[in-house]
Amino acid sequence: MRLKTKLRFTIEVADYVDTEFIEIPPLLQAYVENAINECQEGP
Repeated sequence: MRLKTKLRFTIEVADYVDTEFIEIPPLLQAYVENAINECQEGP
């Protein structure tokens, strides 16, 4: 399912974290998509 509006988010990290070397595992995308779908379905 595609959202009709774009999802916006912000990730805040401490100033001492070097964000050039942070990598988010591709598998994380599946967890995020599943969480969004669960929220849309409701109780």
